[in-house]
Amino acid sequence: RQDNREERRDDRGDRRDDRQDCRDVEGAVGVDKRDCKQDSRQERKSGADGDRPASDAVETAAKKEPVVAKEEAQEREQLIYEVTTGLASKDEVDRARASGTILRGWPDTSYLVDAALAHQDRCVRLAVLRVLDNKSVTDPRTHLLKAVNDKDVVVGVMAVRVLRHRTSKGVETQLIRLLAPSKPWPVRQEVLRTLEEIGTFRCLKTVMASLEKCDDAQRVKPHTRVLKYVLGVNHGKDVEAWRRAVDAYRPPLPGRGSK
Repeated sequence: RQDNREERRDDRGDRRDDRQDCRDVEGAVGVDKRDCKQDSRQERKSGADGDRPASDAVETAAKKEPVVAKEEAQEREQLIYEVTTGLASKDEVDRARASGTILRGWPDTSYLVDAALAHQDRCVRLAVLRVLDNKSVTDPRTHLLKAVNDKDVVVGVMAVRVLRHRTSKGVETQLIRLLAPSKPWPVRQEVLRTLEEIGTFRCLKTVMASLEKCDDAQRVKPHTRVLKYVLGVNHGKDVEAWRRAVDAYRPPLPGRGSK
């Protein structure tokens, strides 16, 4: 009987040990699970923190772009104001400073010329045409061809004159259009003076048509000077003789080197 009691006691002890072992195992597993969850949370947090600076940088850059563009636009507007105000000034120093701003930055300052040519003050438009007459301004044709159609006759004449001073390439066709009867005579007269120096057979018919519509004897001579330059003959004030000469003229073959 004593032996049986000892065996039962040993069995109970073994079962207690088994239960304790189970609890220990379960506790270890629970700790592992908690550790895994904690590690996962830390990884997600660290990953989010690692991505945030890059995304924040992109977002910040995106916000700065409109601000920078706005600041640049404001700077341009301020410079336009300063230059146009300087060009309109009666002070020679102010005008020289404004002109120098355009010349030093050309062609990046071409927008200043556009703004000046569109200015409501005629003095500003005339002043910027004098700037375009400077040899530091490369290829001013685009701006000058806009200015020749200015609503103010004085500005239009000045633009044609500067065009004659600066270049003769690729402008004859545009100048011929200015001989239309609807254009003011001072502008047409300046165009004829220019064609007297750069005209070719392309302008003959237009000049002849303008000559035939002349109702003022003083306006005949500017036409005949152009015809004389291109044709190489002189018929004076004889409009009919000029008409026959123009009709008989045949354009030279390419490469012959004549007008």
